[in-house]
Parts: sequence; structure tokens; C-alpha cells
Amino acid sequence: MLEFLRSGSNPWGEVLAVALVVLPALLAGWGMLRSYRGRRQAEEQALGPLPPGDAPDRDPDGEALYTGTTHGGSRAVRVTAHGLFGRGPAVYWFEEGRHLPPAEPRLPALVFQRYRGPLVRIEAIREIGLVGAHAGRVLAPRRIVVVGWRLGDADVDSGFAFEDVALAEHFADRAAATLNVPPDRGPHAA
Repeated sequence: MLEFLRSGSNPWGEVLAVALVVLPALLAGWGMLRSYRGRRQAEEQALGPLPPGDAPDRDPDGEALYTGTTHGGSRAVRVTAHGLFGRGPAVYWFEEGRHLPPAEPRLPALVFQRYRGPLVRIEAIREIGLVGAHAGRVLAPRRIVVVGWRLGDADVDSGFAFEDVALAEHFADRAAATLNVPPDRGPHAA
């Protein structure tokens, strides 16, 4: 059978050989895409919508590499809902709380947006930590800031990687101060 497929006088043999290689790859890709879409839809229903918010009308406070969002406590199981799965450059803003006008009080927040990604507004941070690995991204120790927050009823962790430790510590300290994170839940907790 293989000699028939390999013979130079049989063009259908080459077509069949290519189909035997390409078809399984296409089926595997289709299966993975279908699985991802199903998981994303289930998570979007379970987690609920992203907190509403608009980008501040000023320049971003900084830029970092968004490493992804994982389910709380996990450093590998990523959230697929709402476009939080992707990894890439992101900009961020720190917003101080405001109480005026009374009809629109705003809590302090960390707002970030990955390029071509959703705008995410985090108002209630559980904890902030400095680590060396998050969501499959591994760097030197203390260069990734992991921000633990709530999305719907679930705890999730979003990671932001920086070029050096000083930038990561500055981001973590500013986030902890802006969002009133207790010291035992902050970046320097023992």
C-alpha cells in the first residue's frame, strides 16, 4: 500500500498522503477551539460580567506585561472568560476614590487594559504578592505582581510582570496604598 502511495506515477497517492497528515491536524485544532469556546462560555455564565468602568481620561500611570488571570490560589489554571485569558502588554491606572457628585460615588480602583483586550476595573483587592511565576510566565523572583480580587463570587488572580524588581515593588506598593490593602495581605507580608 505504501509503495502505491509513494510511486511517482500516482498523483492521487500524494493527495491522500497530504490529507492523512493535514486532516488530523485540522480535526485536533477544531476540537481544541471548540473546547476553549465551551469553557469560556461556561466561565462567563459562572463568573458573571466584568465590573463596569471606563478608561480614565488621562494618560496611563504605567505599562506592564499582563501575564493573565488565574482562578484564585492557582498559578496555572487560567480564566478564559471575558478575554482575560490572553497575555500581552497592558496599561494601567490607579484611581483614587471620589464621593462627588453624590449620585456617582467611585471607590478607589486599579484599572487595566491589555491591548485589544477588555477594560478591567478592580475595586476590591484581596491581596497583593510579588512572585517569580504566574499563569505560565516565569521570570526572576519578585518581578511579577499578583493581584488577588473577586470576579462575581469567585476569587481570581491577575499578574503583571515588570522589567525589574524596583518597578514591580513600586506598582505593588502603590496598588496596596490606593486600594487600602491591609499590611498582612500586602506585597511585604511575611
